[in-house]
Amino acid sequence: MRWPLKFSSPPPDTVWSFDSETAILLRRDSKLGHRCSAREIPEGTFTVGSAGLQAADLENLKGVLAELHQSVRASKRPAIILPTAWLRVFLIEGEDLPKATHEMEEVIRWRLKKILPIPPAELRLAFHDQGRLRDKRQILCLVGIEKALEGLEAAFDSLRWRPGLILPRILSLALRLPGVPRRRLVLQQESGFFSLVLVEGESILFLRTKPLPVRGERLETYLRELIMAESFIRESFGISEDLETLLVISDADLEEDLGGSLEEVKGLRRSSFRWPEGCTDPVLSGAMGRGRVEAMASVLVGGRP
Repeated sequence: MRWPLKFSSPPPDTVWSFDSETAILLRRDSKLGHRCSAREIPEGTFTVGSAGLQAADLENLKGVLAELHQSVRASKRPAIILPTAWLRVFLIEGEDLPKATHEMEEVIRWRLKKILPIPPAELRLAFHDQGRLRDKRQILCLVGIEKALEGLEAAFDSLRWRPGLILPRILSLALRLPGVPRRRLVLQQESGFFSLVLVEGESILFLRTKPLPVRGERLETYLRELIMAESFIRESFGISEDLETLLVISDADLEEDLGGSLEEVKGLRRSSFRWPEGCTDPVLSGAMGRGRVEAMASVLVGGRP
């Protein structure tokens, strides 16, 4: 089974995307193609801290959902995409990891004590065993604060909808899509948060997420992170050929600078892959912001069995 379907089955035909300022709704329509709409979110709807999404205002969210639903009729079992920084996604690997699900969950929750300043019992956990990679079992883990996710789901429940999938954007962009390079390094940036994921086929081999400066020497910082990651990947996985690199950058100026500088980084080559089209309205797509529509369209395309 593909790991996206491990997190969501059946695949969605409606995707909601949120951040602190904007809500976006995208739906796959067999007759009309992709339909999309967006609106601003009232200030204070989401509370975000160092550990990710901490709370969601039910009444504010209900109004946003109902208004967008009027313009694009959403299905009752949608997917939800959140900023990468709002959830925690990481890999655990080892030779002696338990096979039983309940034992594996105990191991992950024990390790969470060292990662997040929140009692493991207050966290929601989903994980997928990717099998043996580099002679070690590798577990893909996704974690969020239970109370915050319950608040988000309660807004959908009030309208008799039940989300079947909640993902950070970086995992949405890691899906295997038609035409995407089999081995690819995806670099994602949004609101001072930087993510790198190395994917081969449908297996995630390497994953790194961290906050980075919003201002100042951003380009130098991102390039330094890329160079360190590239060196680690080659040493760890024995890769000799250039890595096909996909950029998903929310800041247009940074994307231009980073795209130009990428050619100077030995071992990386910017991929010519084009993300699936999500919104056909260029004005609306521009207002939604870079990186958001690509992630949503990837779930609609890559989420199919």
